[in-house]
Amino acid sequence: MAAAPPPTSVLKGFGLSGRPVRLQGGQGSSWRAAGTVLEPLDLTEAQLAWQEEVLASIRCDGFRIARPLRAQDGSLVINGWCAWEAVEGRHEERRWPEIIAVGERFHSALVGIPRPDFIARRTDPWAIGDRVAWGELPAAEFAHVKHVPRLLSALKPIAASSQLIHGDLTGKRALSRRTSPGGD
Repeated sequence: MAAAPPPTSVLKGFGLSGRPVRLQGGQGSSWRAAGTVLEPLDLTEAQLAWQEEVLASIRCDGFRIARPLRAQDGSLVINGWCAWEAVEGRHEERRWPEIIAVGERFHSALVGIPRPDFIARRTDPWAIGDRVAWGELPAAEFAHVKHVPRLLSALKPIAASSQLIHGDLTGKRALSRRTSPGGD
């Protein structure tokens, strides 16, 4: 079910006018107004502030990122809505080599950024899957879940250092953590 458009107070708070247009894809809850994407906040304000800080520190080299935008009063959230820079582009299926190459450049830009505490506190299914995939949770506990045994059989040791990564290069702005047997 598509979310209702952002109220006028949200548009005004971010200095926007006009009628927002719903964007296709995702959860059906993102709206575009001028060069801004508005969406209901789906993380904590502290996590959004952390993303703002990290994304502002990254030098884009062969990739683009949408950064959070502040409202006219300096806040990141108005009435449960946040704003992001709109980045032009289009979805093209089966571009795996390009997605991997861009992901590698993005991950290089993240080297040295410390892991925020909130990643360890996440309990959603995606966070649990991350922990199993990176060896932070015993995989045997999840052998009953469809596809997990097949996925576990494909796991290989990772020699890379632990660092932040994008947890879903084909989806939303999820940052995760890659680990190696040596830990942090």
